[in-house]
Amino acid sequence: MSAQNLSMYERMELSTRVVFGGVEAAPIAWRCGIAEEIAVNDVEGFAFVPAEDDHAGPWLDAEGLPTEFFNHQLMEIDPGDRDALKSFIETWGMPFSPLRNDGWLWLLTDTLPEFSNERLKAAVASSGLLNQACFSDEPTLRSTTGGAFDSQPISVAEATQTIKLLQHCVRCLRAVASGHAAMAADDGTPSVESLFVGVFSTASCNPCRIDGPHVADHGLEWAGLLTSAIANQVIETCASPEPWRLCVQCGTPFKLRQSPRAKRPQRDSVICCQRCNNNRQSDKFRGKTRR
Repeated sequence: MSAQNLSMYERMELSTRVVFGGVEAAPIAWRCGIAEEIAVNDVEGFAFVPAEDDHAGPWLDAEGLPTEFFNHQLMEIDPGDRDALKSFIETWGMPFSPLRNDGWLWLLTDTLPEFSNERLKAAVASSGLLNQACFSDEPTLRSTTGGAFDSQPISVAEATQTIKLLQHCVRCLRAVASGHAAMAADDGTPSVESLFVGVFSTASCNPCRIDGPHVADHGLEWAGLLTSAIANQVIETCASPEPWRLCVQCGTPFKLRQSPRAKRPQRDSVICCQRCNNNRQSDKFRGKTRR
């Protein structure tokens, strides 16, 4: 049986695990696949339809994300477009909110009204209503393909808010990388540094899974770890020794080129991705034909 069709815990059994002092760590993995639009008491959202067999799938892991995913696929999606949001979820997984890990997100309350704790909490709470309907002893929601949903559903509100928040953070990172903003602010304005502590640091680390009963079942570890994988990728990119460069085609700051053909990320490229490379070649061709 393909590893992609195994449940998360069965998949973890096949992965490298670290155990220290009773605390067990496993590689990040999360669910993707065909999603279905659902609604409960005026709360709209998405849930993955049941698998054909007893195993949930397919699954993705951190290594399955393209190079600098945060700089391309994440930034390309319009979170206000319902069809685009559904396609993103089916391809990459559900973008659950960093607020599910609590942590330092209180820093956002005064600095970014659009992403205040109140709004984020309301978005997460709306997903909770879907959870109760999908996973109660007598489910009130059933998939049109038959059977109860086999994964944590996400509300449209939480998915939209999470993507908007992550996109805002990436835009701030781009501003710092291109020299248009400082990581720490001296004039009392919201700093990029506090934003990173509030979002990426919180999302990147998940509560330790300790042998015995689990207290919290709302965190990213139990809902879905796409957001954690994105946060870790951002942190690893920032920490890597490669310098930031500006794409000669679109001007986006990047470190490693995203290319489907390259076996390894290209560290010396002046183009950030294959699309920009194609556009550059087209521009050169049009320039030649004009002559």
